[in-house]
Amino acid sequence: MKSGLADPTVVVIGAAAIDRHYRLSNMPTRDGGAYAHAVTDAHGGVGANVSIALEKLGVSTGLIAQIGDDDIGAQVSEHLEKAPIDNRRVRQTQATSTHCLVLGDEQGDRMIVAAGDSAKQLALTEADLAYIKSADILFFTAYVPDRVTQTIISELGGKDGPALAFDLSGPLEELKDRGTEPETIDRLLEHLTLFVGNEVAVSSYFDESTTDPITALSAAGVDRGAITAGSSGATLFTGDTRHHIPAFSIDPVDTTGAGDTFVAGLLTVWVIEGKQMAVAGEFAAAAAALNCVEPYAQSGLPTRRDVALFLDERRT
Repeated sequence: MKSGLADPTVVVIGAAAIDRHYRLSNMPTRDGGAYAHAVTDAHGGVGANVSIALEKLGVSTGLIAQIGDDDIGAQVSEHLEKAPIDNRRVRQTQATSTHCLVLGDEQGDRMIVAAGDSAKQLALTEADLAYIKSADILFFTAYVPDRVTQTIISELGGKDGPALAFDLSGPLEELKDRGTEPETIDRLLEHLTLFVGNEVAVSSYFDESTTDPITALSAAGVDRGAITAGSSGATLFTGDTRHHIPAFSIDPVDTTGAGDTFVAGLLTVWVIEGKQMAVAGEFAAAAAALNCVEPYAQSGLPTRRDVALFLDERRT
């Protein structure tokens, strides 16, 4: 692992994984089938994706993750050694490494199935907590185990801790037995500096009964957040102010990791740099769009210059 590095600005807790991509003839329906024209392994995992995306955007970032003592873990470890992030808090354990099956078609639609026990077994140590407290921001998702989120609330939820940014990454049924429990999320919301959730996850959290999730989130104590909706864009909010951010029109090659890149953009421009909501949203949407025109989660992660050039081209 890397040594002699300064404390990062952002610490990310999350999975570092291998994504096995199946390029399908069609997205299968129930009891249906499809043919895989190609099968390719690529690096992914929300934790690794957001960490590397932040570094590409110029933000010093460290990753806390757990990988297995197997072939996948060896591949991930070698990859992270070469990545620009601080990987001192990434460790291997006797478990099956977290990995994903990514099913995608020629139109850019995809489905993801996760497996492996290494991320599920993560627990924060005293050394992890000290590392997190040295940073300005902690980012994590609902995919982290419930005990991790409970530790974050109890140890870091006060005013003296880092700013907390959270992504409600999936619907509640997907989180069952591996991620953060709904009751823990309830307690977490009032401590957040930034909440992000896609519309499917947010609808699931509110049991599909809330017609205005932003109002419900605000009532729960969330002051700043974003509800994402893929190609339909995103709605950012702070207090009573809302701003819709349209998605850029592109020909997507692969949408895997687009949401993670969007989050990295928001953290960089909205939270760290304190830019206006509309500016931050446009930047994040541009970063996500650029990631979609390259295959896999990390192949198209843009730099600040890439995003600036993309926006300049769209404005002319």
